[in-house]
Amino acid sequence: METLTSETLVGRRFDRNHRLYDDTTTWLAEALDGNMRTSFEFKFYGNELYGQDGGALGPIFTDSLESAKNLSANLSFELRRRKHEMDEYLEMIQMMNGFDFNTMVVVSDFPDELMNETTDVGGYNCQRKQTMLRVITKNEDGGLTTQTQSLDRSERHALESIYLQFGHQASPGELLGQRIHLMLDPDAQKNLLDGLVEVYDHSLYLRYGGEWQAGRQKSKFINTYDFVLQQQDLIKYYSERADYFGDNQPVLYGVVATIKRRYEAMGLTGKSIITPTTEFNKASKYNLNYEIALSVQQSIMSGEDFNGCGLTISMSDDTASQLGEAGYGSKTETNQTYQFNKKMHCVVCQAPPKEGELKKMCGPCGICRSCDSKLQSKI
Repeated sequence: METLTSETLVGRRFDRNHRLYDDTTTWLAEALDGNMRTSFEFKFYGNELYGQDGGALGPIFTDSLESAKNLSANLSFELRRRKHEMDEYLEMIQMMNGFDFNTMVVVSDFPDELMNETTDVGGYNCQRKQTMLRVITKNEDGGLTTQTQSLDRSERHALESIYLQFGHQASPGELLGQRIHLMLDPDAQKNLLDGLVEVYDHSLYLRYGGEWQAGRQKSKFINTYDFVLQQQDLIKYYSERADYFGDNQPVLYGVVATIKRRYEAMGLTGKSIITPTTEFNKASKYNLNYEIALSVQQSIMSGEDFNGCGLTISMSDDTASQLGEAGYGSKTETNQTYQFNKKMHCVVCQAPPKEGELKKMCGPCGICRSCDSKLQSKI
């Protein structure tokens, strides 16, 4: 990754593609059902912080605050939260200007207004109820690093234990605005986030027993951000069809549905694998459009929504007509779709496929792939 200096920042043009890449990969990682950790570097120049994309950080917080003023009533709490985040940004600038702290801990807890909700909204996953724990450090080289770790459940007693670790008692109400300022040496800065995650998990262990990893029952651990970075074909697919993150949501839905399917096919969620890995690998002989179309169908049938920072997306049957415009199935071969024939039916449920319907990985009824070969024998 390119290292930015003060000289290169002067006159440098904002890199839209870099911003789109970072925003997309971060959101996709958050949308997957697993632990997420990210780390981003910023350079300080002229009383402003600049990302690797060359863009200034301040306008992002300003625009976010302004947009919150126009949100619907059920998201009115976002204005309060974004005011806290603006204060967080201003304290980053203070820290970089030599105030008496070089490390900041931010507990971006799940909104209390949504704790009893069951429907995902505004990018918030109301099943997982994630807190985003941030450790922001001023580095010896004069730059700034922001590390973010997802914590499932947002259990108040466990989050408050993070404050107790530094001799602080959290006040009632939202934790997002209760930032912790520290002066640490570089080694302590490097290890701080791991230590705070352990504090959170230990608190859950004391109450519930068992093993925990970032608020989840411990199983096979993977950083979902690392997994997303391996899916370069899908990241490129979306980036080529969007001008900014959140643009062209039918395509984004297809991409995140496909990444989720790949993630589950590898058995990384600890859940039962819907599609066996061997069957998933067989799909690789088809083009990417077809793989996305299959994933979209599966997600629509399951009624899945996907959530990440600031954005919840869903796709219903009413929006299926947009798939063609998005490119899904536009290059499928004739043997990838069913042609209606009265002799064709599923050997289990006896239902025929619909005319022109894409073949599913497990046959038209969604029960078993062996049906497909039996159907073909009847034609």
